[in-house]
Amino acid sequence: MHVTQVAPYPVYPPRSGGSKRIHGLVSSDSSVDIVRYVQSSVTVDGLNGNELCPTHTTTEIRDTSLLQSAVGVLTGWLGLPLLHLSPVLRVRRPAQLTHELARTDVVVVEHPWQFPYVNELTPKSTPIVYSSHNVEPELVNGKTRFGRFVRRRVARLEAAVLRAADAAVVVSERDRQVYQDKYEIIPRTHLVPNGVPVESVSSGATVQGRLSRGLFVGSDHPPNVEAVDNICRIARADETPEDFVFDIVGTVCRRFDNSDIPDSVQLHGFVDSLDPFYEHCGVGLNPITSGSGSNVKLVEYLARGLAVISTEFGTRGYNLDDGNHVFIATLENFGTALRRLSENPAKATAVARRGRQRVAERYTWESLSRQYISFLEEFID
Repeated sequence: MHVTQVAPYPVYPPRSGGSKRIHGLVSSDSSVDIVRYVQSSVTVDGLNGNELCPTHTTTEIRDTSLLQSAVGVLTGWLGLPLLHLSPVLRVRRPAQLTHELARTDVVVVEHPWQFPYVNELTPKSTPIVYSSHNVEPELVNGKTRFGRFVRRRVARLEAAVLRAADAAVVVSERDRQVYQDKYEIIPRTHLVPNGVPVESVSSGATVQGRLSRGLFVGSDHPPNVEAVDNICRIARADETPEDFVFDIVGTVCRRFDNSDIPDSVQLHGFVDSLDPFYEHCGVGLNPITSGSGSNVKLVEYLARGLAVISTEFGTRGYNLDDGNHVFIATLENFGTALRRLSENPAKATAVARRGRQRVAERYTWESLSRQYISFLEEFID
């Protein structure tokens, strides 16, 4: 089977939640030929997938242009979603993409931004699958009149994509239900949650002795910025243990200044490896209260054997039980949950162990990818 993925950003090596999902879902089957076309501001013509992922054949074509880069910088500066990508493709009409769409068995479009152009060029006999990562209008700030205008534009685009696609892949039952309630008519849907590479599941070291340090990992994404604000309030709460240290890692850190945060909150920025933090932190922090899709960081914490405290909203998209796989807390009692965790290391270790086992059983990319590839194969005559 030949699959063409179309994505709005470079995927390999996978670092962000979106790129991890795009790459992870095609990581299990060496018989599947993957060509991935991405619009990029990085000048790289292409990469050989055999070198990138030894388990299957993937070629990532990174297409860039001065027009694309200039418009991308402008929309990024304005904080706008990627509504410009299809218009840029119409102007440029890249030959590589046209060639791939003409010869592929299945087209998978990641996010809605490039779908209109791809749909125009794809032969009617070739199925197109919309791979949803979020309910996109939920990520648009609608506090201003202009923001509300942009959010309506995004909603109209996403509705059109869902009506035109032969099928949609969603990350959570919540997203599927929102699509049903919001747009009423949606295509055949297939639920595939987020996951982790099987090799990232730890062997099960105890968290005991590391329960005075917690880890939050996040990109410069509005729900993550809000989560760090929540962490700062939790750090100041009387119920939070005085010696507890909050490690914040990722590009979300550039939204904050050390002079504006509590001393117990440490900003580390982007790092090449999270391994040192997984070694020194015993608690995974997920005080997420907004956003869409699901949080990859949650299963990454669990896979590495951390005892996870999350809001209920932060666990969406996963079948995890409070007190069995994770600890669920409201923002108001997050500090109390941290204190109770530090006072009961045996329970923290047991819950962390069961959480890690749940990820190993249900949420590795290898098992999720097999389900996903089987779903795509149903479209091949």
